[in-house]
Amino acid sequence: MPLTSNQGVDLINPITRFSGHEISLPPPGFPILQTDFAVPPDCGETTYQGSGKLQGLNVLITGGDSGIGRATVIAFAREGANVAINYLPGEEPDAQELEYLLAQEDLALTRIPSDLTNETFCGFRVEEAASRLGGLDILIGNAGYECLVCPELHQNLQRSS
Repeated sequence: MPLTSNQGVDLINPITRFSGHEISLPPPGFPILQTDFAVPPDCGETTYQGSGKLQGLNVLITGGDSGIGRATVIAFAREGANVAINYLPGEEPDAQELEYLLAQEDLALTRIPSDLTNETFCGFRVEEAASRLGGLDILIGNAGYECLVCPELHQNLQRSS
């Protein structure tokens, strides 16, 4: 029986919404690539439609090759922004695939691979992005470390999927 809000709208139960979906996690390791998933996460590749809200803005997105960063890149590029991404050199396959996806829509992507763990080096990457894009209007610090905290959790997730 569907739940209904006080405004007559059917609500979706988040506990059962995806109960029939199979989830397969890639093997633990670092980095985990978008391309490692048997069924890649949906980052808006086929669903997000832009409308030019960021036309002409220059954006640097760290960790832009996969996950939330990838979804942000797709959205910003489709909104008209000039986008540069930073990512680890080991994530090159994801960055290349994203560049190819955007090129199919005549959208450019500036790729700047590097490890952001050195603060001085980070400043150089920002300067490089600004130089290559002709300025920088927005900086999104999204880079993160994706891993499973403990092997037991990974095994439990695999058993339950």
